[in-house]
Amino acid sequence: MAIETFWVDRQYTTIQMVFSGQWQWDELKQARTEAATMLDEVDYAVNIIVYSEQETWMPPNYIQNVREVVSQVHPNAGLVVIVSTNPLFRTMFEMFNQIATVVSFQYRFVKSLEGAYKLLDISPDL
Repeated sequence: MAIETFWVDRQYTTIQMVFSGQWQWDELKQARTEAATMLDEVDYAVNIIVYSEQETWMPPNYIQNVREVVSQVHPNAGLVVIVSTNPLFRTMFEMFNQIATVVSFQYRFVKSLEGAYKLLDISPDL
């Protein structure tokens, strides 16, 4: 699978989603289902780190699919930290949010995984 979803720490405070290669929207939907199952196991807010190993790739039909992805949020989802050094991706995401106003979760952009771990004050241990 092109998207791997896993706990970052033994305290189950953070989930990380790693996008590899040329992933597709159905793979993202499956990864979100896996994350939702993980979030169902706890009764508190869990932060989510989204990291793409190949930032230049975006599957077709971005607008149609991203609307669905960002409008459906699990009740236990905390801060979503998006790791990206691609200014175009960040601009597209934020412009889409301003126009469509469907992003129903808190998010932050950082430029590295280390930056995400520092922001969330965690050390990966799994």
